[in-house]
Amino acid sequence: MVVAYRKLALCAGLGVLVLGGPVAAQEADDLRLETEDLFSDVPPPPPPPVIIADDEAPVLRRRNVVTDPYAPLGLRNGPLTWFPELETGFVVASNPARAASGGEADLALRIRPSLRLESDWSRHQLTASTSFDYQHFVRSEELASLTGNLNAALRLDVRNGTRLDVTAGYTLSSTGAANSEVPDLATDNRVDHALAASAAITHDAGFGEGTIRLGIDRQMFGDVSLSGGGTEANDDRDYTELQFSTRGTFYPGAVVRPFVEASFTPRVHDQARDRNNLKRNSFGYGITAGLRIADDPVWTGEVAATYLIRDYVDGSLDTAHAPGLLANIQWRPTELTSVDFNAGVALTETASLADSARTTWNFGANISHALRENITLFSNYGLGFDASESGTGVTATASSGLEWQMSPTIAWRAAYEGTWFNGPLDTDAYNDQRLIGSLILRR
Repeated sequence: MVVAYRKLALCAGLGVLVLGGPVAAQEADDLRLETEDLFSDVPPPPPPPVIIADDEAPVLRRRNVVTDPYAPLGLRNGPLTWFPELETGFVVASNPARAASGGEADLALRIRPSLRLESDWSRHQLTASTSFDYQHFVRSEELASLTGNLNAALRLDVRNGTRLDVTAGYTLSSTGAANSEVPDLATDNRVDHALAASAAITHDAGFGEGTIRLGIDRQMFGDVSLSGGGTEANDDRDYTELQFSTRGTFYPGAVVRPFVEASFTPRVHDQARDRNNLKRNSFGYGITAGLRIADDPVWTGEVAATYLIRDYVDGSLDTAHAPGLLANIQWRPTELTSVDFNAGVALTETASLADSARTTWNFGANISHALRENITLFSNYGLGFDASESGTGVTATASSGLEWQMSPTIAWRAAYEGTWFNGPLDTDAYNDQRLIGSLILRR
């Protein structure tokens, strides 16, 4: 009925425009009055929305959406979230001394605290992690080892297309007499320290990205106690390495992006001459060409071929060369399975009179598969080569295990680890098999 009256009012208005005259206008006015009475009970339209100024608008805080019910929640502190973890357990080792023959099994108590940090900023990003692993053997207390690391990375979005990446790290390592760089008469492990920091600026020019990186690396080698008294001092091996590199990455919007990188890495030792009266200061050069995979749900990472050169100040030391493969590839075939491939090559320092440097190649794969949302199977495989004038040592490692997450805060882990080494001499060969069980507390 209301619609019919509205149509009648519209027709009357058209009649006024077409026919004109005071009579038509008067009739239209009368009709308007009648129709207004018909719509007197219709509620008025709502008022226009009130616009709130920016300084009065409510602040919407983001929340971390946890899709995994067993994932640790962390400790929130403003835009930062801390993830502490403590792992305690035992290690049963068949040959903890890594002796070529006559090695005795032993039991070790293990404690491994760790901490991870993540930011929740809208533009920039901060990540950091640290972990330390201490193992104390019951029978052979001198074989106790402590290893650890600390890493932090900060990404700053300077402007559109330009970012700054700052990294810092510390590594604590423990090397036993099974290593050819440690004397056979050593009664304990050699403890080494490494500090590293770098800053890189990257600019996207549309057709490609350009990166310039500056860094510094500090290596410190610990002294070793010898049986029968005495100490092997290693302060002549301490050095500082400066790092300068440039990289060009092409087609930044593509999934597969080729890149080329050149590096210059001079090393300066604390002492001008080492224990063999040799000048170990050197200049390093490197050229790398490869492919970077990004923006792909299955494959990500980098793979490249590289060639390293190290030229020494002392003329009696030969220039070292090392071709190799660099890789850091992540493969995600399904949501439940992940495979990580890695490879590396390096020219490392040595105190040997016969070698100017040691060349090392490493290859590895880490596999993880979720049987259920709280049960994960994992396995790791590695193969390493250490070449010197005396020959090449080959190290193979394999491990596998299971982690059962009972809740976001408690998990159990059981694993097996095996290490096999074959050196240039028969007396250098050894193998060590270990069973590990631990309880993990997370937050």
